[in-house]
Amino acid sequence: MAKKKLTLAEKRKAMTMAIGKINDKVGKSVIGFASDPDMKEKLTIEWIPTPSLRVNEVTGGGVPRGKVAILAGDSDSGKTSYMLETIGMNMKKDPDFMALWLESEESLEIDSLESVFGIDLDRFVIIYLERDGAAEVALDRLESALGMGVFDLCVINSL
Repeated sequence: MAKKKLTLAEKRKAMTMAIGKINDKVGKSVIGFASDPDMKEKLTIEWIPTPSLRVNEVTGGGVPRGKVAILAGDSDSGKTSYMLETIGMNMKKDPDFMALWLESEESLEIDSLESVFGIDLDRFVIIYLERDGAAEVALDRLESALGMGVFDLCVINSL
């Protein structure tokens, strides 16, 4: 015997019930129709512009705020400088902009942060990965800092 084909209305009703049960079980909205306000909000990307008009054009706006983006390239190709310039540029445009930086390369120089990149040191938080320390400790610190919800951009220098 062939199974009865469900109508769209029947499918939506069944899915709405399942979505409600799942979201109630986990205590927040983790599944839903793309048309639901909670899902629309999760699917909306706010962009942090970079100094490169071409990168901004290609990506749709720069670096996604609150999302993960990976900047890859050859060693000494300017990735660190590019992200520092992005931070400085956004600090100049937005007095509330804050950045978090996990440093593992020992490549930051305090004087250039202000003078070259225009970074406000009071809005630039650094987590320093000590050479004899475990990366897991630094990542735990990073996770704790990100949990505060105050940072507009987080850079891990480097993977």
